[in-house]
This record gives sequence, C-alpha cells and structure tokens, in this order.
Amino acid sequence: TNASDMPLDHVSVVYGNGVQVLSAMAPGETRPVDFDVNFANAFSQQLSERLFGQSRPQDAEAARTLYTRRAVIQQLSGGWEAGSKLSGTVSGEGPVILAWRSGGTLDIDVGTRVDKVGDTLYVLPARATVAGAVVFAGDLLRHSVVETSALESFEEPGGFYLGRGTMTVDYRPVGFEGEFEVTGLALSLAQDRARPLVGEGEPLAPLPEAAQPDQEDPLAEPDPTEPGSGQPPEDPLDPEGAFEEAELPRLQLFDRVAGRWLEFEPLTRFKAYRIAGPERYVDASGGFRVRFVNRFGEQSSVYFSLQTRLEGTVR
Repeated sequence: TNASDMPLDHVSVVYGNGVQVLSAMAPGETRPVDFDVNFANAFSQQLSERLFGQSRPQDAEAARTLYTRRAVIQQLSGGWEAGSKLSGTVSGEGPVILAWRSGGTLDIDVGTRVDKVGDTLYVLPARATVAGAVVFAGDLLRHSVVETSALESFEEPGGFYLGRGTMTVDYRPVGFEGEFEVTGLALSLAQDRARPLVGEGEPLAPLPEAAQPDQEDPLAEPDPTEPGSGQPPEDPLDPEGAFEEAELPRLQLFDRVAGRWLEFEPLTRFKAYRIAGPERYVDASGGFRVRFVNRFGEQSSVYFSLQTRLEGTVR
C-alpha cells in the first residue's frame, strides 16, 4: 500500500532472487505482491535490467529519467562489473521496496533561473514472515568472507580465488522472522559459475577422526600415501605442480556442537553432496560456517565457486 500522500512511480519489490514491478501507485493504492523468490536467473541479468528492461526511449526527457534510474540501481546493486549479484547491497538481508518520484529531494537556489531535473529513490526495507517447510538456495543464501590466511585470496561475483592457505566464509539465509530447524544441507564445488542444486546428492560425511587435520594448523601436510589426503599425485610431466590450478580446495564445516572444524572427503567438481548430520553445523538462524583449505604449493592457487542449498522448517 502506498501510505504516503504523493504518487510513486515504478514501485517494485526485491527479495532474494525475485523481482516484481508494480509500476505507478497513487496515494492510498494497494497492489498484491506475488513472485518467486527462487527465480532462476538463467541469463545472469543484473537488477537494473530486471527492473527497467533494455528499452531505449526516443524522447530525451524519458531517456534521461530511465538512464538515471538504471545507473542508481546499478551502483547500489554491485556496480558495472559483469556477473554482479542480482540484489547486492540494495536489498540488504531481507525484502525491500523501491519507489521513485520525479524531482529532487532538496530545493536548491543558485540565484538565477536554471532548469531543475532530478529523481528521488525511496528504499524501504521490509520484513518477511516465513512458516513451515522452506528451501533457501541461490540469492536466498548470503555469504561473507570473515577470515583468510592466504597471501593471495579474494572474492569475485562468480566465486573465490585462494592461494595456499585458508578462507573462512559465513553463510546465512536472507532475513526472515522465526526459528529455523534444519533438515538438509547440500553443497557443490565447481570452477565456474555455480549451478543450482535441486535437492538430490550423494551423502557426505566427515573424514575419520584419525584423518582430521590439526585445528590450529589446517595446512599441516597429511601423509600423501593415505587416500583422500588432499595431496595431488605427482605428475611426471609436471613435477613442479604448475597445473595444480585444476584442483579444488578441501572443505571443512564448523561443528557447533563439538566447537571444532571437521574436514570432509574431497569433493568432485559439479557433483552435489548432502551433508550428514546437518544439525551439527547449522544454527537456529540458518547460518553455517565453511572453511576452504588450499594445501597445494606456494605458487599454486585455486579458483572455485560453492553452490549451497538449505532445507528445513521455520517455526
């Protein structure tokens, strides 16, 4: 409902990976909201495209308004870099309502007659109430890099880059009201843009206790003769390991019950896995912590992406 006393233009709602454009709304007008928050954005369209399309008005004033609004949304949602996330920072942790009004917010007097043009964007964070069985995937799961020990490590819109060392990443669902009880956690590692998970996957359990790395020194070299040690076999054509970039990092999850990191069997690229005992790793808000470990040589680095799917019940 437009509870203001002014007409609003191009009203829209953004939540997760979903967008609904409600267009212009008069004061007091109410519109229903119904869209798929798990929308499959197959062509990786940025938020500005989802909101305004790719039209190019011939009228100069209409074109100026459109390009101005697209530029503002583009800047708020990750910039102009290809592959920027759909919602980026504009929607924060929950749903957000966007609305426009022609004209500036401030009345500026420069002492002479001038043409005044402007647009005002209203960004209203909203709350989402969730109940019953839910699935969080894609842009409904946000993440933050909280720690890294590698000399060379960074995040790109499509994934992570990690030199020898570790990277710790917190994952959490978008904001919602209620308490989350996990029933399933699925993960998949790849070396390009992650592919959506659909719920199936091979069960994945932690390594045996004897094979778990040191908690304080996860880079400690395991016995290379042991299966699943994380050490790549030596290639006689590449003894220096120049082609180790084709490998994936090892994956650890923080066990909130035991208060320690647990490392899992090596993951195969593009293969989906369902984590055994997900309740040990996921808290009541739906958050869980991942640590990626690159034990390859000092000159080796890995590029990878992680796709996640969280299933459970909100009470």
